[in-house]
Amino acid sequence: PPSSGPTQQTYQSQRIDPDMVPNVVQVLEQSQEKIQEPFITNAPGSIPPLAATDFVC
Repeated sequence: PPSSGPTQQTYQSQRIDPDMVPNVVQVLEQSQEKIQEPFITNAPGSIPPLAATDFVC
């Protein structure tokens, strides 16, 4: 029968590869370039601009 007590899970230590992390400045610049028009909040499936992006709602 399954145990009703707490179980211990083992987790592998995973490291983040620094080469896989995007450049923050580049990501912000790309976001700013994409958002040239007012952002429409009721458009389905649209991803909002980053918090640091200048935009008009």
